[in-house]
Amino acid sequence: MNGFRGCCVTSFIVALSLPLALPCYATDSINVFVEAFEELKQPAEFHSADGMLKVGHLLEETWHLLGDGTSDVESEFMFIRGPTYNATIPGPTLRVKAGDTLIVRTENNLPANTDDLITLFGVDLEFCTPLQKQKIENGDLAALIEAASLDYDYNFPHQINTYNLHTHGLHVSPAYKADQVLQGIAPGEAFTNIISIPEDHAPGLYFYHSHNHGAIWAQYRSGLAGTIIVEGAIDEIPEIAAAKDVLLFYQQIEADQYFTTNDPDTEATQIGQIFPTCKVGRTINGQINPIIRIQPGEVQRWRIVNASRDDQLPIECDGVDFYVIAYDGIPIDEPVLMEQLYMASANRIEVLAKAREAGTYSLTKLAAGPVAEQTIATVIVEGEKLNMGIPNELIELSPIYDPIEADEVTGYRDLLYSVSVNPGSLPDFLINGKLFDPTRVDQSLTLNEVDEWVLTGAGHPHHVHTNDMYMVDIEGTYLDGRNARDLYPTLPLWLDTVMIPTNGSVTLRSRYKKYTGAFVLHCHLIQHEDLGMMQLVEILPPMGSYYLGVSQYDDSGDDYSFQWFGDFNVSQLPWIYHYQLGWMYPGGTGAEDDDFWLYGASLDLEWLWTNSVTFPILWSDEKASWLYYLEGINTNYFYDLNENEWFEVAIN
Repeated sequence: MNGFRGCCVTSFIVALSLPLALPCYATDSINVFVEAFEELKQPAEFHSADGMLKVGHLLEETWHLLGDGTSDVESEFMFIRGPTYNATIPGPTLRVKAGDTLIVRTENNLPANTDDLITLFGVDLEFCTPLQKQKIENGDLAALIEAASLDYDYNFPHQINTYNLHTHGLHVSPAYKADQVLQGIAPGEAFTNIISIPEDHAPGLYFYHSHNHGAIWAQYRSGLAGTIIVEGAIDEIPEIAAAKDVLLFYQQIEADQYFTTNDPDTEATQIGQIFPTCKVGRTINGQINPIIRIQPGEVQRWRIVNASRDDQLPIECDGVDFYVIAYDGIPIDEPVLMEQLYMASANRIEVLAKAREAGTYSLTKLAAGPVAEQTIATVIVEGEKLNMGIPNELIELSPIYDPIEADEVTGYRDLLYSVSVNPGSLPDFLINGKLFDPTRVDQSLTLNEVDEWVLTGAGHPHHVHTNDMYMVDIEGTYLDGRNARDLYPTLPLWLDTVMIPTNGSVTLRSRYKKYTGAFVLHCHLIQHEDLGMMQLVEILPPMGSYYLGVSQYDDSGDDYSFQWFGDFNVSQLPWIYHYQLGWMYPGGTGAEDDDFWLYGASLDLEWLWTNSVTFPILWSDEKASWLYYLEGINTNYFYDLNENEWFEVAIN
């Protein structure tokens, strides 16, 4: 095979016979997709059209070769078997626009879970309600625990081939079928997520990944993640439109001695024993140390995602100037020149990278914690000198990204991330002194209110779903003692993930707009999340008495009529609002003739009609749009089932 700087050669398929040292696969002949050269490749892309993007994800175990296969150096050559999206690492890039609907159909073709919890717990599904049965069969461990009436340590890796989808950083509904991560897609099952992206969503860089509690660690380490790009006005700025769009998707791919992403060791007493790791590939777009080519004076738009399990990602490149234009998907006011970029696990940065003089340079991941300095890509600056420009300003965002001033704050909350050491067994990973419990709401929030959060607990990247955070202050140090504040392009700053510094704290503010429902906040060191460093969060409408009704629009969308169901108090909501399935009664007789399905839940029609004076439920068909209606003392609220969001409306 020629050297990697040769002319372009088409990629091809080769057959590899696995070494005899691997008893499970010694006789297998595996087809592996091999890149002929280490030029940086871009993942496959799917673009929305006419306001919609429909994609299919096939989850299955596949073999992958990381590297060009020509090097004898282990750090440059590695192959692995593990779960993937559509047999690619990373998954395909999904390009959408604000106002689009993203529809993702996932077929879970992973092997059956080896820990059959239904049998283990002795649950007889015949005695479960239809809703319980459905949730249990879909891998809902909390429902299984409830049905079995026993305590179980679900803060340990389990059911590692059960899956669900999280669209990280998107400001979208946490409702069932949208970005609801408290449900599972078991092996052999399929599920469709329908995610409405609001019209006022910020354009920028987001990503998707597995988020089934107990399975995230196992699936993340095999590369089960991909990019979401929300296109918008920032792309039309002339200097940005002229720049080549380059995705740099950083991952931490891990394998055991058999080159597989193995099952957890249930006898482990140390974290490193749970998933024994012999090989680690730190990859960009699924490649180890790929080549990025750029001309002197050229500007490229580098979209950098830290999709690693737990790596901090401080990076430098002597041959390139970095002008930061967005952080965690949200554009900042103007480009900021930075010598070094910093990303905790799950952070994203978009930069305009302007090459200096011709030469070969290292895109270097600086030493961080126990991980040594490493070249993650090689940048070759060559060719005719250009003189491409950097814009002076960026775009104005929608009002939901307006600064959150101190006089807007209505409440104050504290979070302490901590680790409790247990001699002879695994430590406990805690938030405010508690392990995650999917049946307990830890943070009950109110729609349209604003909280200020103070985070402490060094070394844990805090991430919250659904709503972005406005960082107004950060104190303490990162890495080798550098002031944490100096590693961010500006302050205040919108983001969805932030590393808590050493000897310091982070102060955030958050508005709860549009969406009610349940979601989570957690440490984004993936192993810590799976081991219990997570909280259940719920947003409810404002307290008070409400009238509830259903509004049906006619075919023209102009006229509507109401069917009133009576009044109720919002204090009842924890009973009638289910964190996975939305507003519904969690029951049903199981009789085929008197059940119907809404959002996957079985409901008893007879119960519905006899109790409809207090039951906040609705249904839909292809010709009508149905809405929840809540009339408050000062504000009227609709809940749009199709858009999965609350909004205020004046009723004449």
